[in-house]
Amino acid sequence: MKKLSVLLFFFLFLLACSESNDTAGGITEDQGIVAIQNKEVAGVSQKGPFVKGSIIHLYEMDSTFAQTGKNFVGKISSDKGEFELKNINLVSSYALLEANGYYRNEVSGKVSSSTLTLNAITDLRNREHVNINLLTHLAYERIVDLISDGETLLNAKEQAEKEIFAAFGVKENFGNFEDLNVLKSGEGNAVLLAASVLVQGKLSEGDMVLLMANLSEDIAEDGSWDNDSVKTKIADVAYNMNLQKVRSNIESWNMGDSIPNFEKYVKRFWWNNYGLGECDAKREKDSSANTNSLSTNYKKNYVCTNGDWIEDSLLPVEKDSVVQQAEKMETWIGAKKTHCVNTGVEDDGSSSVGCWWYADDAENGGFSKFTWPVEADERDLSPVIDACENGICGSVKLVAGESWKFPFAQFGFDLAGSKKTGVDISSWGGLCIAYSASGIKPRLDLVANDEAHYVEYNTFSSVLPISVDTVLNVPWSNFKQESGWGVMVKRSEYLQRVASIRLYFNGGDEGAFVIKKIGVLGECE
Repeated sequence: MKKLSVLLFFFLFLLACSESNDTAGGITEDQGIVAIQNKEVAGVSQKGPFVKGSIIHLYEMDSTFAQTGKNFVGKISSDKGEFELKNINLVSSYALLEANGYYRNEVSGKVSSSTLTLNAITDLRNREHVNINLLTHLAYERIVDLISDGETLLNAKEQAEKEIFAAFGVKENFGNFEDLNVLKSGEGNAVLLAASVLVQGKLSEGDMVLLMANLSEDIAEDGSWDNDSVKTKIADVAYNMNLQKVRSNIESWNMGDSIPNFEKYVKRFWWNNYGLGECDAKREKDSSANTNSLSTNYKKNYVCTNGDWIEDSLLPVEKDSVVQQAEKMETWIGAKKTHCVNTGVEDDGSSSVGCWWYADDAENGGFSKFTWPVEADERDLSPVIDACENGICGSVKLVAGESWKFPFAQFGFDLAGSKKTGVDISSWGGLCIAYSASGIKPRLDLVANDEAHYVEYNTFSSVLPISVDTVLNVPWSNFKQESGWGVMVKRSEYLQRVASIRLYFNGGDEGAFVIKKIGVLGECE
């Protein structure tokens, strides 16, 4: 009887222990789930950083990763995206964090015009710090899919993070996504910032959200990013992106002294997409073509130069003669009522200022003409700039004459005063322009006009679209020569001998225009 009493006591003791372990802080014997009591959770929410006042939700999840309906709400307390949630009590250590608000756009440098939602799934068992970012968001659906197939959260997260790194061309393991921060140094942080820049690209916030949703769904299915068309479009944008300008935009936020080296991962993305591979010391001076037939740069040839793949037509070529180097041109802003452009040409007897002029086909027997708001001399557009509100405004009508069947009209400025001396502008990377145009497309021309490299009518040109209040960045790769119009030369050689920049109208049409800004690539924002 005594022995039976002892066994009964021991059984009741075990039962009591089992029941008590279901309370906060205990572990359920069948699931191994830790309940959370009075927890503080802090972190940062970033695409770029979410702005102060953005909302943070923490949703309780049970042992099956289903939301219970219970949630905790907080706000981001600084423009770095920082948040802190206190007194968190959960039935398990699993939680879903969600951030919603405006964010700083890494590419433009500006605050987004619409809100964005990002989330992260986490295990708070041994974690007090959880960052919410693009990569945690992209990983979420893949993690849920793996868990539904029987994986633990730990294994699902490790696999999903490896797969998403690979989607952006990264084979290395740089740690947990929840620890990454775009405002701190480190390789993992650099990948996060690069991915954020790549996904943003030139897209509006709405189009970017759609891209993120499609990308997340694509990876969730089998762990790989299979949409080659979208990847290639992103790679083409990345190739033409002014990464120095992006860095400057981020640094202008004054939120950190150690912006990571994201540039190399942006470059690696388009390198891999183009089939070029790494550009390192072992491959210096190697030449390789873009093998991606979906790319707008298909079959273009690139040379590995100082750790970067450079289109061969943009590489500088050695000259027997000394070519004058043009430093960075000052952005011309019409609203400032300046009539000339500081072109960055060193003063060696030639002026470093180019002033606006215009011309048409009248001397060739054509009847094309500009209509300006006031009278202006062909060599001096200053009255027009004074009369226009914010730039050079007017209209143009192109009419062919009997002896001249190719109507045109143009205006622009010379890089070395009026001497028409060719100078080297290859280091600029391209031009930017802010303008409006209706009825007729303007063409942005580079005119080589020195004795050794005069190419007559066959300039390097880029046609601009009809548009209203547009800012365009036009890299040198967008400038082409039209075959059949005279001397054909390499773009790299031509860029070292440019004498004038002009807006050119040709054909037989009419329209109005306003030129508001013009400058070096990326400087017209």
